[in-house]
Amino acid sequence: WDLPIYPAILGPASVLWPPRARLTEAVIGAGIFAVLAGIVYLPFYLSFQSQAGGILPNLWNPTRLQQFAVFFGPFLVMTVALLAMVSRRNPAPRPLDGGRVLADGRPLWGSSKTVRGALAMVGAAVLGAPLLGLPLLAGVVLGPLVVAGDLLSSFVKRRLGLAPGAMAPGLDQVPESLLPLLACKPLLGLTWGQVAWVTLGFVLADLLLSRLSFVLGFRRHPH
Repeated sequence: WDLPIYPAILGPASVLWPPRARLTEAVIGAGIFAVLAGIVYLPFYLSFQSQAGGILPNLWNPTRLQQFAVFFGPFLVMTVALLAMVSRRNPAPRPLDGGRVLADGRPLWGSSKTVRGALAMVGAAVLGAPLLGLPLLAGVVLGPLVVAGDLLSSFVKRRLGLAPGAMAPGLDQVPESLLPLLACKPLLGLTWGQVAWVTLGFVLADLLLSRLSFVLGFRRHPH
């Protein structure tokens, strides 16, 4: 029953994505896809039975967000990977500090902290919290505080004379993990031991994932 959605996505995507197809070609391609897919799915349509009747959306017992992640998790992963690769095509993303330089002659945060990156971190926290079984409020609190912790570490690194992207183990990870954890400690009912272990786990995971992202070409630096 999701089949009509896919031609609706395929048509506009073929027009917007380089190399761009002409509108007529996109409509014809989406139509051919819909016909072939309808033929392949015909046995399913003939034998399918559902507890819900009609074609209207089910508003009484909708799919939970965790179930949606299970169903479409692979597509979400591919979408995030695609967006990461597309973002690398922009050689000069807008810096979050607007290029501001302080009295010491060094930037406020540096060119590595961009508006796009901040929005991505906040969005990931807000969308990821329900997927992990956390309250949505936790995601709303965690996202901005992760960004704030990251900016704090960048501010300190600039004052220490470290260039944007320079490696500073611990300083790169602790503020952006510890600050949101402390803020959400009462909300999530965390103990001090859990805060410490999660912070340590974040430091190790960030070091490993940064290296992996560099190997896969998603990052310009291995840290």
